[in-house]
Amino acid sequence: QFEQKEFQWFDSQMKRYFKIDVLEYPFDQEKGYSIIKEGNIELLLMKLEKLDELEDVIGSFLNIKQFRLCNDNIGIEKPYRFAYREFKENFVISKKRLEDIYIRNDYMKHFYSEQECNELYSRWSKHSRDMRQ
Repeated sequence: QFEQKEFQWFDSQMKRYFKIDVLEYPFDQEKGYSIIKEGNIELLLMKLEKLDELEDVIGSFLNIKQFRLCNDNIGIEKPYRFAYREFKENFVISKKRLEDIYIRNDYMKHFYSEQECNELYSRWSKHSRDMRQ
């Protein structure tokens, strides 16, 4: 199953070392972040898409006043930008795999609303094909 590969990190790291199953804790899909407090552990979970909006949350969590993010890794400025653009234009994924990622994935359902999952599915569906995985 898909989640046992790509999302194994949550189990192999969070669950294994910290005894935290992120799916057992509520996640605020609208705000795009949640903080889990379990014993002496505090874990900030956030959607990468909301990163720019969460500077204050990150700063508060880290107890850093006037925390600011800075964009240092900008793909369109890298030497490989043309290859990256070419890859994005020609990327192909099977419809089954796309559905496994955005429709049948417990982690996506936990962190993203049904509408967000459908929007992401639609965004990437132009790259999907009926094929064997």
